[in-house]
Amino acid sequence: MTRQTITSRSAPIVWSTVDEAFEKINANFTELYASIGDAGSIGFDALVSDLIPNQNDTYNLGDPSKRWSNLYLSGSLSLGGAAITNEGLTIDLPSGSTVAGQLIIDQNKSFFKEVAIVGGSSIVADQFSDILNLEPGNGIRLFTDSASDTIIIANDGVNGIQAGIGIGVNSDSTAGVYIISNEGVRSVTAGDGMEIVDSSATGDITIHNNGVLRLEAGPSITLSNGGLPDGDGKIIITNSAPAGNAYRIIAVSGEATLTAPSLAGTLTLIEGAGMNITTALASGALTNRVTFENTGVLSLTAGAGLTVSAATGAVTVSFNNRIDIIGSVFGDDSTVIINGIDNTVSGTSVTGGVVRLTGSTISTTDSSGITVVTATTFNSDVTIDNELTVTGNLIVNGTTTTINSVTLTVDDKNIELGSTASPTDATADGGGITLKGTTDKTFNYVNSTGLWTANIGIAAASFTGPAATATTSSTAASVGYMGLPQSATTTTATLAIGDAGKHIYVNTASQTMTIPANSAVPYPIGTAITFVAGPSAGTVTIAITTDIMYLVGTGTTGSRTLAAYGTATAIKVSATAWYINGTGLT
Repeated sequence: MTRQTITSRSAPIVWSTVDEAFEKINANFTELYASIGDAGSIGFDALVSDLIPNQNDTYNLGDPSKRWSNLYLSGSLSLGGAAITNEGLTIDLPSGSTVAGQLIIDQNKSFFKEVAIVGGSSIVADQFSDILNLEPGNGIRLFTDSASDTIIIANDGVNGIQAGIGIGVNSDSTAGVYIISNEGVRSVTAGDGMEIVDSSATGDITIHNNGVLRLEAGPSITLSNGGLPDGDGKIIITNSAPAGNAYRIIAVSGEATLTAPSLAGTLTLIEGAGMNITTALASGALTNRVTFENTGVLSLTAGAGLTVSAATGAVTVSFNNRIDIIGSVFGDDSTVIINGIDNTVSGTSVTGGVVRLTGSTISTTDSSGITVVTATTFNSDVTIDNELTVTGNLIVNGTTTTINSVTLTVDDKNIELGSTASPTDATADGGGITLKGTTDKTFNYVNSTGLWTANIGIAAASFTGPAATATTSSTAASVGYMGLPQSATTTTATLAIGDAGKHIYVNTASQTMTIPANSAVPYPIGTAITFVAGPSAGTVTIAITTDIMYLVGTGTTGSRTLAAYGTATAIKVSATAWYINGTGLT
C-alpha cells in the first residue's frame, strides 16, 4: 500500500474533519501523515475542552532533540503537585522550594544581607551559603546551646571591683560606672624633727627634717661651719692632708705588671743570683733610695784560643773552637759576637744589646729549652725540623702561604676568606676553593650572579631551604628549582649516573634506552628518570638489564615501548626495582 495523505480544507484544523478522515481510513493503512494549515501550524481556536492523554505519566511534550520553543501559560504550572504561579511579572515558587537541595528562603523569616559595624566596614553576604562568624575577644567567651539555638556571650574578664582597706567602691547601675573613694588616711602629721608644708595650689606635701644633722671630722678630714649645715643645707668635707704623687702600678720588662692591692700595700724587692740590693733612708736633702749592685761576672779574660777586645760599652769575643757561656749577664750596651762552628750558648741571659751567631748552633741542656720573651725578627728563611707550637696568634704577611701536609686540621669552625680592610662583593668576586686534579674543581663566588658557583655537579643526600626563584640565569639543575634538565640522544644508549633527575629526549626512530643494573650504576633509591619521544622517534624501547621494571597499574615486567609524542617516568623504589608509568606507553 502506498503512502496516503489527507489534507484539510483550511487552517486552523476542524476536529470534526479529522474525526471523519480517521473513520474512513482503511484497516490496511499503517501510517497516516497530515499537513494541516497553510502556514504549517496547528490552531486550537475551536478547542473547547482540556487536552488530556489517555494514560498517566506516559507521553512527553517534545523530546531532548526536538524541543518546543516557547510555552505560554496564563495560569499555573503544576509539577507533581507543586504549583508554580505568577504574580504580575514575578514567579511565585511553592513554600519550601530548594536549589541544589538547599532551602531558598523561609517565608516566615526575614534576613539581613548586610551587617554594619559602627566605626568599621560592613559585612555583606556575597552568596546564599555565606556564614557570619562571631569570635571572642579578650575577657569574652562565646558558646552555643544547640538545643535552644542560642549564642551566649559571657564575660570572662574583670566583672567587679571590691573595696579594700581605706577604699570604698560605689556603682551607678544606670551608667555602668564604678566610683572608687579613699576612705582611709587623708592627712600627714609632722613628728619629732619633721616639718610638713602643704601646698593647696598644687596638692603637694613637702616634708622637711628639722631634727639633728651631725657629721664629725676624722683624721686629715675637715668639715665646714663646725660640721653644721650652712644656709644652703650643704656640708662641705675637705681633705686637709692630700696624698702626694705615687705609683700604683709597677711595670717589669718581660713580666706581668704589679698593682698595689690597697693603700697599705708594700712593694718588696728580692735579691736574685748575682744581684745585691741596698737601701738608704732620707737624710737631709737625700731621698729614700734603692741601690742594685751586680755581684756576678763583670769582666772577660782571654784564654787559650780566645781573644777578648774591649771598647766603650762593648765586649767582642773571637774564637775558632767551641765556647760555652754559662750564667753570664750582658748589659744593655753589650754586643757579643761569636764566630765559630758548633758553638753552644746555654743558660745565658741577654738583656738588650746584640748576640751575633755566625755559622753556629744554639743548644741547651735545660729541659725547658730556650725562651725568647720579646718580639724577634728573622731576616732570612727559618727551617724547623720538628713540630712548631704557637700559643698566641699566628700572623703571616706575604703573597703566598704554602702548606705541604697530608691533613690540615683546624679547630675553628669558621674560616674567613677575602678579609681586607674594606670588603665588598666586588672584592669577594672569584673567591672560593680550588681542588687540584686532572682539571681544577672550583667552588667560587660570582658577583655578577650573586651565587656560589661550582664548575662540576654537586651530589648530596638532600637539600633543604626555601625554593629558589627562577630567573633568566637559572638552570633546571639549580638547587631548589625543580626542573628536568635535558639529555638528548640520537642513538641507542645505556643510561649513566649523570642522567638521574633528567629527561632523556629521543627524536630518531627505533632507538633503545637501557636502565643499567644496580650493580653497574647504583642510582640512589628515589631516582626519577623521564623519557620523551619526539615527533620523529617513531617508537622508543625502554629496557632494563638484570633488575626489574614494573608497569604501574598492572605489575607486569619487562621492556616497554613509548610512542612518538609520549612521555614516561621511571622511579627507583628499591635497590633492584623500578616503577614506570606514562602516556603513549605500552
